[in-house]
Amino acid sequence: MFAQVDGKRETQSAFSPDEVGRALSRILTSKYFINAPKKQKFLRLVCDFYVNGRAGDLNEYLIGREVFDRDDSYNPSVDPIVRVGAHDVRKKLELYYKTDGQQDEIKLDIPVGGYGPLFSRSIRSEPAQTLDEAPAEREAPLANAAPSGIPVVEVASEHPVARSQTPLRSQNLLILIGVLGIVSLGCWAG
Repeated sequence: MFAQVDGKRETQSAFSPDEVGRALSRILTSKYFINAPKKQKFLRLVCDFYVNGRAGDLNEYLIGREVFDRDDSYNPSVDPIVRVGAHDVRKKLELYYKTDGQQDEIKLDIPVGGYGPLFSRSIRSEPAQTLDEAPAEREAPLANAAPSGIPVVEVASEHPVARSQTPLRSQNLLILIGVLGIVSLGCWAG
């Protein structure tokens, strides 16, 4: 079983079965999955394999048989049902995390190129900080964000942080306006 930690994969579970179950339950009851039984079955299967330490055993043939009810003659190179289904699940997960799941503490992802799920802990963004605060003050609350022994993946929040224009940007804008004024004056006089 794999957990993503600091951009690397590790062979230990970073999330308990209860955490995985709660995250999965929120996803499956969302408007994106509630009326999609095959997508639900797909996510349940990959999460079950993750929880049981068998995520590395997931493959296209297995998912085709278990989720999409293909028979013994199923050939993944001829029938793309699993690849198409995985693509649809990834898109629905993306929509879920952009809307209903924005505040979820644990994020589920199924990276392209495989079917094993990756779970990550979201770091909630703090309100916009003033420019005079030291960077260490802004990062300090993250130091003890996770219980000991649980690897953490920091996922940037999608909330934009308002920034004021820097003096350099303002100066560049004034130069641009001046150059445009000179060019306009030259065109008008010529």
